[in-house]
Amino acid sequence: MTKLVDKAAQPVTAVCAKLFAWHKQLKTVIGEMSELDRIHVPVFVKIEGGLGIQVISSKSGICTEWIVTQKHYTEGELTHWTLIPTASTLQCAMGLRGWNMTIFND
Repeated sequence: MTKLVDKAAQPVTAVCAKLFAWHKQLKTVIGEMSELDRIHVPVFVKIEGGLGIQVISSKSGICTEWIVTQKHYTEGELTHWTLIPTASTLQCAMGLRGWNMTIFND
């Protein structure tokens, strides 16, 4: 669920938005698991509808949730995950409509 969060009381599971590359023209967010799990364990948590990630903006304090929609494999190795904003996130952060997130398993 998207919500404003008191910065002093951030959810333990939320990952800072600054750890991702945000590409506005492509409406794509890119992250690398090696960067994310170095700071936040676990990276993926149970959220609305399945497994996903919570991302918090250090500027606005808004926490968004992204759900895993696909796992990608090459020769049996997990290469990356594709995520999209949850329905509740889109209700509160309509600007994320059409965005997707890729987290590489580097």
